[in-house]
Amino acid sequence: MVLLSDFDFDRICHGDYQVMFIITNVSIKRELERERLASHFQEIMYASISHELRTPCNAINNSLMCMQPHVGVQGKPWFDIARSSTAFLLSLVNDTLDMAQLKSGKFHLNFSTVTVKDMVTEIYDLIRVQLIYKEEVEFRVKYGSDVPATIDSDQ
Repeated sequence: MVLLSDFDFDRICHGDYQVMFIITNVSIKRELERERLASHFQEIMYASISHELRTPCNAINNSLMCMQPHVGVQGKPWFDIARSSTAFLLSLVNDTLDMAQLKSGKFHLNFSTVTVKDMVTEIYDLIRVQLIYKEEVEFRVKYGSDVPATIDSDQ
């Protein structure tokens, strides 16, 4: 829709004839179209890169799970760091995909019942990995008596 303010009017009168020129400012329309296309290509790029990153992240994660029974006591802390770091990276990739789907209007929530303690433990492990070498930081989890055992959540 073109607004009247988008036009410049100019009239030329010549004898009995009157001619009106309408000059449209198309630079605004072109800029909006360029921005729309740039946004569209950015969404495609995010989705494509995220899909490409998800495959190796899943491969690393699955490889770590296969290695888990063979990890000794000394290697367990390093194994846990690798596993939780990979899980964190995979969650970032999934969040990026979710954002691309959200922008394109294709995002859907998938609710399921989850155990609160399992969910908090998973989050704790991700944060603990990042704080493992920071001696001045102490991180604890404490549950209130009113916290339910399970909740419905989108993972």
